[in-house]
Amino acid sequence: MSSLIINRSSEYTNRARVYNIILDDIKAGTIKNGATEQLTLESGLHTLKFTIDWCSSATITFMIHDGETKHFDISAFKNSKKIMPVLLGLAVLNMFLLIVFKLNILNYVFIALAPVIIYKLSVGRKSYLTLVEKD
Repeated sequence: MSSLIINRSSEYTNRARVYNIILDDIKAGTIKNGATEQLTLESGLHTLKFTIDWCSSATITFMIHDGETKHFDISAFKNSKKIMPVLLGLAVLNMFLLIVFKLNILNYVFIALAPVIIYKLSVGRKSYLTLVEKD
């Protein structure tokens, strides 16, 4: 038997939600934020992907031999760790500008970010999660 070790990074994005582990087109389990899961599987050719709601990672095909252990990392989209601090900073800046100058900049920020959000939740939904095989 072979092993598959999956590490999910701890992130603000999707913190309260679990990712579904899809191995060979069958749900093999779930993984929580910051957790590590180990699956046992037969040697041979396998496919692996993760889903969350209607979004997913790309599907990776890999070969595993008897007694071998493969390691994979799964996380939210590439820049998700940078987005929360930026949004918090924008919210604080907006509060300051609103109190001092009666100027609300959040409308402009949301208009600027709308195309990115719409892309990630529609056309880019199959690359919402980032799956990487570790050496």
